[in-house]
Amino acid sequence: MYESLSQSLEMQQLDYTLWVSEFSKEKASNSLQYKTALKTWEIASAPPPPGAGSGAMCDNVDFENAAGGHFSNWSAWEGVSCFFEPTLSCNSFNTSITPGSSSYITLKDANSGIPYDSVVGNNRLPQVAPGGNYSILLENQLNGGHASKLEYSFTVDASKPIYGARFAVVLEEPNGGHDKEEKPYFQIIYHDITINENIECATYRVIADNADPEFGSSKFEPVTPGSSIKYMQWDTLLLDLTNRIGHEIKVTFVVSDCALGGHLGYAYIDGGCFIDPITVGPCLGDGTREISVSGLFPKYKWKGDGIVSVNNRRTFIADQKGLYSLQRISNSNYCASREFIEIDSCPKPSITPCILNINSTVPSTCSTNSNLYYVDLDFSNSGSPSHGVVKIEIDKVEHFLNLPLASPYTFRISNLLADGQKHVVKISLYKDDYMSDERALCSQSTEITAPNACFIPDLPPCENCIGGFIPDPGQKYAISLWVKEGGASPTDTIFDAPFVQIQYNSGISNPSPFVAKGRIIEGWQRIYEEFTIPALATSITVQLGSNSGISYFDDIRIYPVNGSMKSYVYDPISLKITAVLDENNYATFYEYDQEGTLIRTKKETERGIVTISENRQSNQKK
Repeated sequence: MYESLSQSLEMQQLDYTLWVSEFSKEKASNSLQYKTALKTWEIASAPPPPGAGSGAMCDNVDFENAAGGHFSNWSAWEGVSCFFEPTLSCNSFNTSITPGSSSYITLKDANSGIPYDSVVGNNRLPQVAPGGNYSILLENQLNGGHASKLEYSFTVDASKPIYGARFAVVLEEPNGGHDKEEKPYFQIIYHDITINENIECATYRVIADNADPEFGSSKFEPVTPGSSIKYMQWDTLLLDLTNRIGHEIKVTFVVSDCALGGHLGYAYIDGGCFIDPITVGPCLGDGTREISVSGLFPKYKWKGDGIVSVNNRRTFIADQKGLYSLQRISNSNYCASREFIEIDSCPKPSITPCILNINSTVPSTCSTNSNLYYVDLDFSNSGSPSHGVVKIEIDKVEHFLNLPLASPYTFRISNLLADGQKHVVKISLYKDDYMSDERALCSQSTEITAPNACFIPDLPPCENCIGGFIPDPGQKYAISLWVKEGGASPTDTIFDAPFVQIQYNSGISNPSPFVAKGRIIEGWQRIYEEFTIPALATSITVQLGSNSGISYFDDIRIYPVNGSMKSYVYDPISLKITAVLDENNYATFYEYDQEGTLIRTKKETERGIVTISENRQSNQKK
């Protein structure tokens, strides 16, 4: 018996070892099986739904329950205004009151009474949120050193897992004699009762101080020009609680006069629970499908291996089966709640052969007054879809032609610099505006030789050139440059090989090497660091290095940190300005035609290079 039991245990241990090995491989490759297992574990390990709690399934969140009482599921307290601190301990919210029984917490009815706030006046601030029938006025419209608290508890239901706090605020800023923490304020805080956790990322707070980012923004307007009383129109802050289904959530609203009692603060409160469902569209003719949501949030972030369109909008296109995730992003908070959805594959259409053929490339001669030339590109296409885009590339300059096109078709590529060198002309066909090498239906390239330069201006001697750069010891400087790695992959998110090392004379400690940070833009990533030159330094060396492989460096700047710097790039032949690098070392590019007329302006941004303005022409030959 013991021998049989021993063998059984050995087999179980072997099975476990093999399982761990397979799981490690799936995790390393971040496979679909691993993602699915991770999601299953997340759901299975979530805390169970609460038992008999006080929070109903979002019942009477909007005070519309006339039959059961407009204040059911709501609780309220009176307190005193004091020096602000997040725990609210000094407000003495010890007096529990019944909402509606106090002048500090009153019900407002859109169908009776005064419809607009009397302090703001001129029928500008409704006392009830647009589309609603009731709201709560939290605090009265007078000063007096008072504070009020209103709470609502509810259980997150899968049918409506998104909570929206609706509110309008009126605060009076003291003109002087108050610390910021003594001024009137309004705040919303959330607490997960089920797991006893504050949802810090969802906290909203505004203090009546023009230095406060919220109060000092355009959201708050003075009731009259120059008035210290400002108001904010009704706003809705959304909180996605999808990952807290079954949890009991408590939302707390607090508004307070100033701690010294002479300045008012009050707010109108309403709310709602919503759903923002994910809709999986039918299979499209090209083997993709559209995934969408209703658009309740201002921004979305999708993740998945098959996304072939922009992933920060309410819709995206998926071209393969897999597990996808959605993060809903509110303007007011960055709570990372994710919803997962499994998408099935679509049948792929049979591929019609696509043929692009470059018939000829005819370079012009060099223009004697601008040193520019053009190329007439003649090409044919067959098997092209009825809609799509042809992209023409040469020296990182791109031109786009929308289908349908005549075949053959001639396009003139203008504004090329005559340098006598060889250049590659490439044409590619795409079915839509989402362009990458792997999504090209077909491509063809050819090589041309540019004419030699023919216009070299006689430049006068430089009389006012900037002299040498001599930094001062003890002063703080900034260094900024762009780097990239040779052979980098388009999927790379950081370049960790290139670095910059600042070195001083012997006996002086050197700072750590500076490396690239932020997004990769058009294949380049920026290094920006600030450093202070030691008082005893007598020499400085800037070393550019690479931890591995080949690295490239460009647009290197060193300047006083309290200054600003712009760089200008001129064409050496035409002397026209071709680029301006701004204070952040981002470039604006200028492109000209053969006659020297500006035809295109492009701007380098964190989202890539975008065209600001364009005046484009083409000549068609038959």
